Amino acid sequence: LLEWSKKQLGKIDVVKETLDIHKISVEAVGLVSGQAGDKEIELINEIPSGTTAFADSYMITLVLRNLLSNAIKFSHPKGNVRLSCQQSEGMLEITVTDNGVGISEEDMPRLFKLDVHHTTYGTNNEKGAGLGLILAQEFINENSGSIQVKSTPGELTEFRFSLPLSG
Repeated sequence: LLEWSKKQLGKIDVVKETLDIHKISVEAVGLVSGQAGDKEIELINEIPSGTTAFADSYMITLVLRNLLSNAIKFSHPKGNVRLSCQQSEGMLEITVTDNGVGISEEDMPRLFKLDVHHTTYGTNNEKGAGLGLILAQEFINENSGSIQVKSTPGELTEFRFSLPLSG
């Protein structure tokens, strides 16, 4: 919530540089490993060493941590969360996939809208503020990328965001 407020007030500067996405992914996985451990969720990081993108380190770290945390929140105990990437047309696409509860077609359009308060409870009754995905979308947009979601209720959810490979 604090990060969103700062962003709205123009207090966050965007400092783009070549980022070691593998390193950032390892750090983000480490930060959410306790949350995953509580639910016995396996975290699978498939982002290879040497993977880079051109973006703001602070913003991308926050986005990745938020998407991983959400994936854990909505995964069933003993599930898994996978982090992967691929390059396409000058962009790096980073994907966070979980095999949790999924998102209904009805809820999908509400995910990135500030004017529609949308928050749901996780599989262990975890609650959020409902602003994490809005902030993630803003941060990805600030870094010349895009974010999409694909979900099959009861099976999986996949959040995919893109970042430029170079400045």
